[in-house]
Amino acid sequence: MDILLENDLLIFSKNELIDDEIIYCRSARDFEKRYLRQEYDEKISVIRILDSKNENFKLSKAYIGKIDVINVITAPEIEMLIIHSEDMYKEYCKSNLKPSDF
Repeated sequence: MDILLENDLLIFSKNELIDDEIIYCRSARDFEKRYLRQEYDEKISVIRILDSKNENFKLSKAYIGKIDVINVITAPEIEMLIIHSEDMYKEYCKSNLKPSDF
């Protein structure tokens, strides 16, 4: 994400992010407590990058309709391409990790 933001390859820029940074937060409840208790001028979108369709991110009723949640699921094939592009395949083979965890 940092590389995409730095090279203006996304439809939004870094200064449009909350606190101008990528947020690493898996829990909807924690996200609400840390970020949604402040007022925003516009409707905000939460773009989540996941490696599983099974991850749950359920916002409370107070935020439904005010927040768009967009889930982007990465595929193991894409993760393997990244491992190859970073010349890390031999190290990956030595590990017992899934491509997404590596």
